[in-house]
Amino acid sequence: MAVYLRRKVSLKKKRFQDDGFDLDLTWRLDITENVITMGFPSVGMESVYRNPRHDVKKFFERRHPNGYKVYNLCGESGRHYEASVFNGRVSYFPFMDHQAPPITLMGEFCKDVEDWIKAEPGHVAAIHCKAGKGRAGMMSCCYLIHSRKFETAQEAMDFYAKQRTYNCQGVTIPSQRRYVTYYQDIRDYGLPDQPTIKVKSITIATSKYMHPEKSKPYVVILSKGSEVLLETVPQPVSIAQGPYFNHPLSFCSLDMNGAKAGDTEIDLKGTPVSGDVKIVIYDEGIQKGQEVSHLWFNTGFISNNKLDLKRHEIDKAWGDKKFKIFSQEFHVSLTFEDAEMSPMDRLKEAKGATIEENGSKTEAA
Repeated sequence: MAVYLRRKVSLKKKRFQDDGFDLDLTWRLDITENVITMGFPSVGMESVYRNPRHDVKKFFERRHPNGYKVYNLCGESGRHYEASVFNGRVSYFPFMDHQAPPITLMGEFCKDVEDWIKAEPGHVAAIHCKAGKGRAGMMSCCYLIHSRKFETAQEAMDFYAKQRTYNCQGVTIPSQRRYVTYYQDIRDYGLPDQPTIKVKSITIATSKYMHPEKSKPYVVILSKGSEVLLETVPQPVSIAQGPYFNHPLSFCSLDMNGAKAGDTEIDLKGTPVSGDVKIVIYDEGIQKGQEVSHLWFNTGFISNNKLDLKRHEIDKAWGDKKFKIFSQEFHVSLTFEDAEMSPMDRLKEAKGATIEENGSKTEAA
């Protein structure tokens, strides 16, 4: 029964089934056979439907004795464990489920993996989040880019999707894909400065909702996923916390005077933002008290004072496969001040590279 449940929970992810093991784990993901992605090594009741920790350890001790290191990406409460669990070979690079990581975390992670793999022939890096697909895939793709196994983010994500899943759905969350694309530029040109710029407005294509007549949108701007930067008519809300994002959280409601069945422009009052920024969209008329979509961006990559995102580039909106809320043409546009040319574009210009407008965008699988 336990094996059946684990296979059901794995969904379309490939499992390692050999030598007496049946684990939610993709062995030798990397071209050079150094990278493993897997689900969380669990204990207690969770081990009935996820990878049992004792089986994971047995796998590594048998296949890679003294040659493995485990990378835990989980930022959620209760998903940190002592390094002694895997003989002292654990590194912790936490961020929250379904979110983008801090921009600096990607490079720190890749350097740690690189140092471990290069230390001795045969070393492997075992990377996990909770389910072993999104965050683990995103950071695995960053390493594949970092180590130049692939030149582009798209190639790395395509490869990962084929290796990890049966349906080629690997890194699917748009903001995570956007940050993988950011990392391709960081590898080639360096980490850009994190300037403070001003967010002037957001235009939400509420006319492209399936039921636009009900729409009453409002937004919240968060720094690093938790610190509220814009807040009006505040109401208490509980949103998951993590070691990187641990501030009390509330959300803001902007009075739209009963928004009409058209695109809605919300004045964001020139709110200063810097570094990693999360914009959360709520809609009291569509889904009361719950966010309908969100997106992440980094100010080091914003140019031309704008960021235009289509449906497949917006978190949660892309996943509305049955079009319950969003039509295919849904989109969001942000306008800024002090972002004529991004720090990343300046780095590219200094190296004579071609600059693409709105280059932070990436196609979702």
